[in-house]
Formats: sequence, C-alpha cells, structure tokens
Amino acid sequence: MSKMAELHATKEVIDELQNGVYKNINEVHKLKKAIKYMKENYLFIKIYYSDDEETGMRAYDFENMQKDFDKKMKELEVDAEMRQEGWNDKQRDYARDNMTNENLSLNVVSKKL
Repeated sequence: MSKMAELHATKEVIDELQNGVYKNINEVHKLKKAIKYMKENYLFIKIYYSDDEETGMRAYDFENMQKDFDKKMKELEVDAEMRQEGWNDKQRDYARDNMTNENLSLNVVSKKL
C-alpha cells in the first residue's frame, strides 16, 4: 500500500470515528492503530489563520506556524540524538563485554598450559 493510500485509509478511519461509526472494541483498536501510524509517520502543525469578514479573505499567521514547525523539528532532532546515543552506548557495552570475555578465555588457556 502506498503512503498516500495509507494516509487516505487512516483519514477514513478518523472520519468514521467523528461520525460515530465505531461501536465495538475491534473498531477502537483499529482507530488506535491508525492514530499511532499517523503520529509515527507524519508531522502535524496547527494552521493559524483569521478571516476578514469585510473582504472574506483569509490571513495566515505564518510566523506562529513556523514556530510550531521548528519546535516539532527540534523534537525530532532530540529523538534522533537520543537514539544514536543509546546505540553508541549499546555498542560500547558489547565491546567491553567482548574484551572481558576474550581476557577470561586467554586466562583459562594460559592456566591450562
């Protein structure tokens, strides 16, 4: 399923929820799965705007939208850094464990000789 098809399917699930279609636990589980997918794969920001009643024109507040976007991007950067640090720590632990295991096996071999 393409990303656009997944997005469309997820939007349909959310629309169905808003229209009161979900009645049982399986449908609620389906919705939770769709929401999780959306949060993990898409970035959402609020669209700030005001409508001028005289002209009927819509004025967007790009400055606040940019601030929201920058904040979300910073959250992603922090998440990526934390994941990298976790990976690096894990690799250091593996390296230390292997060094310890190699030293232990060398000690055992030298004692037998």
